[in-house]
Amino acid sequence: MKREFLSFIQLLSTIFKLSNNSILISQSVKKFITEIDNIKSELNHDHGPSENPIFPKIEKIEVVKKETAPKDSPELVQIEKGDLYSKFLGLVKANRLKVDELLLLHYIIDTSRVKLMTGWQEENEVSNITEWEKINDIKDVLSKKYPAVLNRFELRGFTEVSAITSYGNPKEVKIKDEIASNILDLPNDVLLKIEAIVKDNFYEHMNEVKEDDGFPF
Repeated sequence: MKREFLSFIQLLSTIFKLSNNSILISQSVKKFITEIDNIKSELNHDHGPSENPIFPKIEKIEVVKKETAPKDSPELVQIEKGDLYSKFLGLVKANRLKVDELLLLHYIIDTSRVKLMTGWQEENEVSNITEWEKINDIKDVLSKKYPAVLNRFELRGFTEVSAITSYGNPKEVKIKDEIASNILDLPNDVLLKIEAIVKDNFYEHMNEVKEDDGFPF
């Protein structure tokens, strides 16, 4: 490196006026080279090799999603009872069930029967419903539409086959356990909706004639 510097100084001497003292020039060049070496040594010691770029260390940041503690609310309690039961309650509250479906629910609650006859036994269930309607002065909406209502309950997933014939045909269905286990303990707002439909469907049996008791008044 010293030789290159001396050649460089000699080149400069052709342009600028420099000292002719070769010893002084040689000492100055040596001192300059020593200072450069010292600087390079310090840089290598503090930052490592100079050819490697120095980048600030970036710490990895982890984003942790904060879990929200569940609130003790009636809505969450209902969901804990089961998805089907929650769906059932939601349909009633949202007025999504038809009048005849709510009447069937009232029939189930009133008779405490979660098993219903179907197939070749269907006529027996219709007969029972007809008698129930007369006793409670309820219009014969359910008895006339029972097969269709039962089919809708099946499509909604509310029922399942509980008995079959020797040929494998359903003869009885039952309300699924998720609903049946709570059917006699429904929330008040659900019961009020069912009762409102029943009140709108009370029926006077005009064909029934009061027997003469023998008194003129």
